[in-house]
Amino acid sequence: MSSLEDIARQAECEGELERAFEAWRQLASESKDPAHYCHLGFAANNLGKWKQAEEAFLSALQLEPRLAEAMTGLGVVYLERTDGDRVRNFEEAKAYLLRASEIERTAHGMSLLGITHRVLHEDDAARSAFTEALRIDPNYEEAYFNLSQFEMENDPIKAINLLGRALEIDPDYSRAHEKMGELLQRRKDLIGAERHFRRCIEIDALDYWAHLHLANNLYAQGRHSEAEREYRLAINVHPEEKAGIQLFASFLSNLSRHEEAAELRSRVAAADDEH
Repeated sequence: MSSLEDIARQAECEGELERAFEAWRQLASESKDPAHYCHLGFAANNLGKWKQAEEAFLSALQLEPRLAEAMTGLGVVYLERTDGDRVRNFEEAKAYLLRASEIERTAHGMSLLGITHRVLHEDDAARSAFTEALRIDPNYEEAYFNLSQFEMENDPIKAINLLGRALEIDPDYSRAHEKMGELLQRRKDLIGAERHFRRCIEIDALDYWAHLHLANNLYAQGRHSEAEREYRLAINVHPEEKAGIQLFASFLSNLSRHEEAAELRSRVAAADDEH
C-alpha cells in the first residue's frame, strides 16, 4: 500500500498525471480509504475526467458522510468542469462548498467559495468569503489576490496594495505579478509594469500572456526590436492563438511593415476558413 502511495505522490510531483491517477485508482480500490478516494478525485479532476472525479469524491462520502475534504473536492469539480450547464455547475459547487464550510472552515475552502460566489455575480457574498479566508489565515495570498480583482476598476490603488501583500507572501505568484503589471501599465508606470511581466517569464518561460503583455509594454516604451522579439516568442508558444498574431500584425502595421502584417492576418483568415 505504502509503496503504491509513494508511486502516486512521486508521479504527481513529476507532473505525470495519468500515472498518478492510475496509482490512486488502484490504491483506493484496494484500501477503500476515503482519503485515497479524495486523492483519486483530485487526480481525475486535474485530467479533466469530471465524471470519474465526481464518483471518487462521492465514494469517499459514502464511507465518511461528513468528510469536508470530499465536499470541497466536489465543489472544485463543479467549479471547473466544462460539461453540462455552467450555471447549474456553479450552483452545485456553491452547495458543496457551503456544506464543507459548515463542517470545517479553512482559508482554502472559503476562498473557493468566494470564487464560486463571484462567478455567480454574488459579489457581496464573495467579498465576505474572501475576508473570512483572511480571518482564518492572514497570510493566505490567494484571498488577497481575489479581493484585489474587485478593486481593479474602482480603486486601483487598493488593488495594488492587495496584490503587493500577496506578493510579499509569495514572490513567485505569477498571476499576481501579471495583474500588478497590468495595473501599473494603466497608470503609465511602464518600468514598474515591465518588471512584473519579466518576473512572470522568469517563473514560466512559456507564459504566453506575459510575453504579450511585455511586448505591448516595450512597444509603448518605444523599444521596438525588443517588443518584436516578445511578440515572436508569444506566437511561437501558442501559434494557434489569434490574439497574439493580431497584436503582432497591428504592431508591424504601425511600423509601416504592411506586407508582413498582411501575411500574418492572412494566416488568421486561413485558420478561420478551415473551421
